[in-house]
Formats: sequence, C-alpha cells, structure tokens
Amino acid sequence: HERVWKTPEGKAVFTTPGALNSVGFQDAPGRYRLITMRSNDQFNTTIYGYSDRLRGLEGSRDIVLMCPEDMAEAGLTDGQTITLVTDVADGHDRRLTGLTLTAYQLPRGTIAGYYP
Repeated sequence: HERVWKTPEGKAVFTTPGALNSVGFQDAPGRYRLITMRSNDQFNTTIYGYSDRLRGLEGSRDIVLMCPEDMAEAGLTDGQTITLVTDVADGHDRRLTGLTLTAYQLPRGTIAGYYP
C-alpha cells in the first residue's frame, strides 16, 4: 500500500496553531493552557528514558515548556524551578512542584509538560 498525500508538495504538511482555545477559558495574568505530550521512548504513561529526540530535550521529564515571550512577560527564566497550580474552583488543591521551566517555541499562552 503506497501512501498518497493530497498536498501540493506530495508530502504530509505539519502546521502549528497560532493559539489554542478552549471553551470557557478566560485569559488572565498567570493563566496558561496546559498541553501534555509524549516522546519517542514513552509507552502509555511509563517513561523509559530521558531523551526526547523529537524536541531535542535531554536529562529529565520534570519540565514545563513555555515560549520565551511569555517567560519574559511573567518575569521567569529558563531553568527556573516552578510549581504548577490549577485554578479550577472545586475545593481541591492540585499542584505539581519541582518542575524546571524550559524555553521552547509554543503558541503564546500555552505551556507543555510530559505528564497527563
């Protein structure tokens, strides 16, 4: 079976959105959209290695990716240790500490991490 890409290039074309929107999401200072990601050596929720060849990241999965412009606006620096806290008002305190902030080209207002 031969794959046929119905694009002008005859190949798959990957694009990234300029922004990620969620129903009911309201922008506010310090509020970001969290996306979770997988890597080449991750099976379901088990991580077998700390090398993400796709993104060129090495050494740890306890990181949060953020665009440099958002980092500068928030007064954050690459390599800084941060805590993520949800702002869902349901009476439960949800937070994840000890994450390393890593500059990465993402849409403004978006952060990314490896954990579901």
